[in-house]
Amino acid sequence: MEITGWKWGIDIVLSMFPARAHANIVRYFHHVESALAKFGITDQDLRLVAYATIRAETANFAPVLEGESRFNTLKIPLELTRYGEEHKYNLYELRNKTTFVLGRKVSGLGNEQMGDGKKFMGRGFVQLTGRANYLKYGQKIGLGSQLLEAPEKANDPIVAAELLAAYIQDHRHRISKAVKRGDLRSARSAVNGGLNGWAEFEQAYQIGFNLMRTDAKDLPNTRSTA
Repeated sequence: MEITGWKWGIDIVLSMFPARAHANIVRYFHHVESALAKFGITDQDLRLVAYATIRAETANFAPVLEGESRFNTLKIPLELTRYGEEHKYNLYELRNKTTFVLGRKVSGLGNEQMGDGKKFMGRGFVQLTGRANYLKYGQKIGLGSQLLEAPEKANDPIVAAELLAAYIQDHRHRISKAVKRGDLRSARSAVNGGLNGWAEFEQAYQIGFNLMRTDAKDLPNTRSTA
């Protein structure tokens, strides 16, 4: 692929994120770059997907805990709590295999016992979720089963960067095919399993994509203000 615009570097990533994230980009950019290099993510499209994923998942370029939402928590009326537990991440509980939740097909997370939902909530730059993924990707980055015993390690910036890179590497063929045919929605879905954070993902990717192919003088205001 011929690159005619800006040379890849931190300035492009800064432009892909809102100003509030810039201090964290300066702090963590080298961790992400090292992890991407370690896992062979050198193709510019895959790099852009990796950073657009961070934009969609964390916004501020810092590893975070997953917030409560309709995707992970079912609110139970007080009068019915004796039939079910009122706690966050209850839609993740006992999701060992692919199943249906409220009529919607959801993927298995390897969560085998009550409490796994909250214990293995989304964390890091890529929002790693579920017991099975904590084990699989912990092993891929050389931690063995450590993330099962200490899942909070997934929010360590170095660990989070390697988990992101390992996840992108694992799905690189599907992502690359989607990007090559101009289907960014499928590229996002390959990582997220859906289209959560789609607007942020698309905006960040397109900013980076355009910068890589355009002279700086032609883009006087490229940085995201969202």
